[in-house]
Formats: sequence, C-alpha cells, structure tokens
Amino acid sequence: MTLKLDTVRNQIIIADIISINDASYVLLMDYEEMGLFPGKINGEFELERIRIPLNFMGKDVNIDKGQSEKEGTKQGKIHLTLQWYEVQLE
Repeated sequence: MTLKLDTVRNQIIIADIISINDASYVLLMDYEEMGLFPGKINGEFELERIRIPLNFMGKDVNIDKGQSEKEGTKQGKIHLTLQWYEVQLE
C-alpha cells in the first residue's frame, strides 16, 4: 500500500493498494473542511479474478466459472458518501 498524506491536516488523501491476489484499488478521500474523517470516498478497482465464495451469491444464481476467468480484467468504481453523527475517541 502506498499512502499520500496531508501532513498539515494529518489526513490520508489517497490510498493505492495492490494485493498479492491479482487486484489493485485506489481510494481517494475527500474531507469536508477540517473534518476528522472523510465525507466522501471514491474508489476504483481492477481485478483479474473475482474470489467471492459462491454461497454469498445466492442459491438461485448460476455462474460459469470458466467464462468468468476468460473475460479477463474486471474494472469498476464506487462512490461512498459518509455522514458522521458522533465520534468518540478513546
């Protein structure tokens, strides 16, 4: 993992993660003013193989594993908006 930090505000701005299992992720944190936690996180990912146990997919889902592996790299994006109502630091 490589982190880009804002050392003045003590915040993580970008997390670039590469796994040993053929996947990479980039997370971009967007902090509202001087917030302690990010209000938005934008993520991008790239996967060679999706390793989700089939029992999480449901009983009525048919998956062709061979076809999925032939399709190559899967890419996607996710956008999270977070609302923090109360944070207790201990």
